[in-house]
Amino acid sequence: MVIGAVDSNLQAVVELTLVGLQNQLINVNAIIDTGFNGFLTLPLAQVRNLECEHIAKAEATLADGSTDAFELFLAEVIWDGRKRVVEADCSEGEVLIGMAMMRGHDLSIRITDQGEAKIEAFVIE
Repeated sequence: MVIGAVDSNLQAVVELTLVGLQNQLINVNAIIDTGFNGFLTLPLAQVRNLECEHIAKAEATLADGSTDAFELFLAEVIWDGRKRVVEADCSEGEVLIGMAMMRGHDLSIRITDQGEAKIEAFVIE
């Protein structure tokens, strides 16, 4: 289970642990973005610091309908207690967790200042 909180801007934020090439662990605050269907967005400084492997150039359609080109990397994270390698879009701004990262999980957010944000794996019966 991943637990975070809603900040004063009403953004659901959780702590995410990134794993570098030399197995160094870096904790960052990551915003849950339900409008992002990828795994993870990282700023260039984080990508360089972690020495992530470049895998492709890509384009995405943004919420306003415009398109944006970006670089795609592989990043290792600790997610729900396990190491996991995921695709990370490189984009300036905040660290974002997208819907692909949360696949197989329930998301609940109490939308109020300091409300709880909870991401919990579910079992399919």
